[in-house]
Amino acid sequence: MTLPPIKVHVGETFEASVPSNPGSTGFVCTLGKMPACVYLVSMTYVPGHGAPGMVGVPGSEIFKFVAIAKGSGEIEFKHVKFSKPLEIYPEKPDMVHQMEYRFVIVE
Repeated sequence: MTLPPIKVHVGETFEASVPSNPGSTGFVCTLGKMPACVYLVSMTYVPGHGAPGMVGVPGSEIFKFVAIAKGSGEIEFKHVKFSKPLEIYPEKPDMVHQMEYRFVIVE
């Protein structure tokens, strides 16, 4: 599924939400790269809501950015599993969410 580009003006903030599940599976989403026209302000994990007592309910990592200059480019989010050794995807093709991208346009 292709998401529409994020369109913002210089000085505006925007958020991108990406699936993450650090609690039970160890899979987290990290920022891979971003264009020079934006700056990462914060990352916040928001737990998912499931049935009471349900284990392993995935949540979302909310990335907050501010547009700092006119331009455009791709924001890349990588899914990582904290294990020994550290596993960075998409090396395993069976992962559902290996890597995600959002395109941003700053006017």
